[in-house]
Amino acid sequence: MRGHIQQRGRQSWRVKVFVGRDADGVMWYFERTVRGTRRDAERELARVVLEVGEGRHAAAAPMSFAELLDRRAWTISVEHADAAGERTRDDLRAAVRATFDALGVDGHLE
Repeated sequence: MRGHIQQRGRQSWRVKVFVGRDADGVMWYFERTVRGTRRDAERELARVVLEVGEGRHAAAAPMSFAELLDRRAWTISVEHADAAGERTRDDLRAAVRATFDALGVDGHLE
C-alpha cells in the first residue's frame, strides 16, 4: 500500500493512503487528519497502511453489493464463526442466502 503525510497546520497532518481503483479505473484514497507531532502522524500512517492492506478500509471506496459479495465477506464471517455451533452456522447461512434472494443477488454459499 502507498501512503504519505502532508502538513496542514502547525500541529496538523493529513495521512493519505491509496485504497485501490474502482471498476471505472478511478483511484480511491483513505484520508485522516492527525493532530500532534509528525511522529504521531507517522504512527497513524503505519497503522492505516496496515488496515488498508488487511482490507479493513475497503468500504472507503464505493463498491456495488455484487463487488462486496465477490470479496465473500459474508461467507467468510459465516464459515469462521468458530465459537458458534453447527446449528448457528446453518441459521446464519440461511439468513444470508435469504438476503441474497430478496435482493436478487447471485451469491454462492459453499
